[in-house]
Amino acid sequence: MAILAAAGIAFILLSDGTESGDGDAWSWDYAGVSYSVEFRISEEDCGAAHPDGGERIPLGDSGSKLEQFRDAAVPAGSCIDALADTLSLVYAGTDASSPEFLGYVLEFIRQNIAYSDDLNLYGMPDWIAYPEETLLNRAGDCEDMAILFTSLACRLGYSCGMALFDGHVIAMVSLDDYSPPDDWVIASYHVSDDGRTYYACDPTAASGCPVGCNDVTDYSNDKILAFLAFNGS
Repeated sequence: MAILAAAGIAFILLSDGTESGDGDAWSWDYAGVSYSVEFRISEEDCGAAHPDGGERIPLGDSGSKLEQFRDAAVPAGSCIDALADTLSLVYAGTDASSPEFLGYVLEFIRQNIAYSDDLNLYGMPDWIAYPEETLLNRAGDCEDMAILFTSLACRLGYSCGMALFDGHVIAMVSLDDYSPPDDWVIASYHVSDDGRTYYACDPTAASGCPVGCNDVTDYSNDKILAFLAFNGS
């Protein structure tokens, strides 16, 4: 896959040499800038990225669940690589390693992926979707969106993690010298054993909600049931 971009609009060139066609546009707004990219994704992309499969029904204990989410996020295939490269390429800001850039990626998901439960999407009460599947369906639940965001952030070079709450999962990203804005409810962060501070990046929060924040009080640091740090880059 190659990436073609001009005037803020990017096209992913598929492996067969054709460009993505009409009807595959993904658009979102961030910091006063309107973005649009075009790409296609297929069921074959999902299979190619995860040839060995894996247990897709979450296990009972919290730590094992987070390991499953990590395993779904990290072995991303070429379409996730291409999307991460495209998001970086068309970003209008100056620093692709900043909290603002992560907010831009969050808005891509918030404005393009609809919330839907696993029973509706996969016919199962609980199911771990690969990031390619969430893109293919343009829908997912909180864990699916957290896996998708983490997959992209890892490919963009960030150190990531995930935090498990009662009935919710939030992606976490390690940032240095960052203070979340004080005009939102401050969400969860977790200081890992490696000395890094991981800040919440919740794709299910309200549009405009920045890194390290949330629009509800349910996901404060003291309510984390389990946390797993990893680096998939």
